[in-house]
Amino acid sequence: MQDGSSARRATRIRKVLIGLAVLSPGLAVAAEPAATPQCKNAGVTVSFASGSTEIDTNGRGALAGVATWLQNGDRRTVRLEGFADRSGGATGNQRLSESRAMAVKEFLVHLVDNDKEGMIQSTGYNMPFLNDNAKKPMPIIGADPKMQVLQDFPKIVAFFGYPGPYTPQIQEVANLFVLPDIFTKVARGTSVDESLKWGVGEYRRIFSKYKRA
Repeated sequence: MQDGSSARRATRIRKVLIGLAVLSPGLAVAAEPAATPQCKNAGVTVSFASGSTEIDTNGRGALAGVATWLQNGDRRTVRLEGFADRSGGATGNQRLSESRAMAVKEFLVHLVDNDKEGMIQSTGYNMPFLNDNAKKPMPIIGADPKMQVLQDFPKIVAFFGYPGPYTPQIQEVANLFVLPDIFTKVARGTSVDESLKWGVGEYRRIFSKYKRA
């Protein structure tokens, strides 16, 4: 559970983001930075693929810094501005711009309200997955001398899909423990070749499902 001050801050930030209040440092949500006008006081630009509202890996990392900035001070707010290129009609582009701003808002609200608390409640298991989203000393692991080394985990680990983005397909591979299960099968006596064959089949099954969608 959040303490009183954290709960009040989270509620205030949520209200601010929902209202898209006009305050510093500013956040430009752009379709294509080279062709899109930028907000003069923009602190962060999030780029989207044409016609998409999905925030990519670079965008998530940038927004993590914004969330940390919001969490570490009182009376801090951001301004969200959504943009779209000229490939669609005016109505569709307006809808797309608003959807992009809403996607960023929802992502920030989640990080501000839940991410740190998730690490605390999981006793350190739910590590922050975005750079600069947790400062030292991190909750739980920063207080344990034997676990403090884990605070530098971004330097020594790579997430599924690296060096590409963390896609929905890869998320399902991780959720289903496909890779650890390959090793488990070998440890329980299945041959390496058979274990790998099973794992490759699982990867292909998952990726083909998303391809059809």
